Amino acid sequence: MSRRSKRSSTGARTALIAAAVAISAALAVIAFGAYPIATVNGQVIWTASFRSYLSSAVSYQQASRETYGASATSTPLLTALEQGETSLGAAALDDLVEQALVEQGLERLVGENAPRLVAAKLSTYRDKPELAGASRALFQLDPESFSSAILAPQASREVLNGRLFIDNDNVDEWLTHRRREAQVRVWFSPYAWNGEAVQPN
Repeated sequence: MSRRSKRSSTGARTALIAAAVAISAALAVIAFGAYPIATVNGQVIWTASFRSYLSSAVSYQQASRETYGASATSTPLLTALEQGETSLGAAALDDLVEQALVEQGLERLVGENAPRLVAAKLSTYRDKPELAGASRALFQLDPESFSSAILAPQASREVLNGRLFIDNDNVDEWLTHRRREAQVRVWFSPYAWNGEAVQPN
């Protein structure tokens, strides 16, 4: 075999090895959820966060409905759950987009005091005896998942609503405008951003 043939063969093997390594790395990233499913004004929503929120939020809301029956309020997630897996994923991702907008609003309107105020609000939730043991016993969630998926977003929303009240505004109307102005990009093909919300693609 000529030197040129040997170099060509070696180069081909090197390219194949590099490609295999790249594919393996990509598969590992996907397996661990370390890739973006969407961005909201440049803020990344990771697939791992999406999976975790979806599992925790659905468990909580299903348990609430089973516990409180007809008196339990229906939610977009529970409605989407009845419509199929893609609708459920779109509703969960839409929740995370909204949470990102709330976080950005807190950073802009409340500033450096936002984390302290949210932590204080979160502390008041955790101190309630009816919530202290409910996460695991009633909703089948460990306390950390219950806090991150259910309590923390509610605390952030309430703090932002308090700040907006000063300007004679409220979080629901504020979010309606922010959704229309947001630069949202969805990178996972089953879902799409329609200019105001995530929907099944």
